[in-house]
Amino acid sequence: RLTDRIREYGGTVVDYVGDGILAVWNAPADQVEHAELACRAALAMLEEVPQLNAQWEGTLPVPIRIGIGINTGDATVGNVGSSHRFKYGVLGPSVNLASRTEGATKQFDVPILITGSTCERLPKSFAVRRLCNVRVVGMEHTTPLYQLQAATASEEWQAFKSNYETVLEYYEAGNWVAASEAISPIISQQNAQ
Repeated sequence: RLTDRIREYGGTVVDYVGDGILAVWNAPADQVEHAELACRAALAMLEEVPQLNAQWEGTLPVPIRIGIGINTGDATVGNVGSSHRFKYGVLGPSVNLASRTEGATKQFDVPILITGSTCERLPKSFAVRRLCNVRVVGMEHTTPLYQLQAATASEEWQAFKSNYETVLEYYEAGNWVAASEAISPIISQQNAQ
């Protein structure tokens, strides 16, 4: 079912690795809105999880949770391998960054993370918030990570995002007093929910 959502939004499944799926957009054919398509597929995959959990309840010891990492960048794409075994594949630092971004979903406890290079290609209607800048192993530059919440940002989300990113700016500037004062209403609001 997750593969169906990838295909529905024009993605190409490159591989199944353990319990993960590696998919690409904009290859083998060009797709102008590849970042948006990948994000829409991720959101559609997330919508499948409650139905999958209902289907597998009682069979699996814990509910299914998914983490999706999306990065946009150049990659080497095509048939790779040897004369004995080859397959269609993608290689390069941008693929590694996507994998590391997926891994970070566990640390941030959010189901979908996207990098800045993906975020800047999305329509402004998408509900995203910047979580931090990270430097992943093997990369010399930092990369901004964003939580992808929805394809359309509600007024409530916009207000939450604005407040959260204000706190983040204070924190990153080392203005601890302003950051702690600005975060109190956010924590109170989250506890009330």
